[in-house]
Amino acid sequence: MSKRLAAIILSLLLVLAVTGEWLLPSLLSQAVSRGLMDVLNSSQVVARLERRPALLMLGGGFDTITLDAVQAKTDKLTFSELHAVLTDVRLDMEALVSRRAVVLQSV
Repeated sequence: MSKRLAAIILSLLLVLAVTGEWLLPSLLSQAVSRGLMDVLNSSQVVARLERRPALLMLGGGFDTITLDAVQAKTDKLTFSELHAVLTDVRLDMEALVSRRAVVLQSV
């Protein structure tokens, strides 16, 4: 009976890990895109977050964040197209989840 229980628990953990690898990057990318829309005053922002294993994204660390925006406005500059690749980025996950705000802790 204990071998069967261990197999069931191991199977559930495997399913959670695979689901996390598939869903987590997409969900967090959408949240970052929405948060950056306010920062860049743009209605078209696409962010793609990468981290392996993806479950480490929950800690706020990312290998790369790729950002594409149209009509992005920063302070006094307006970019018709903005493309940025940030590496070794750390985001404040509490601000992202609770306020949907993108706060960079380190780049």
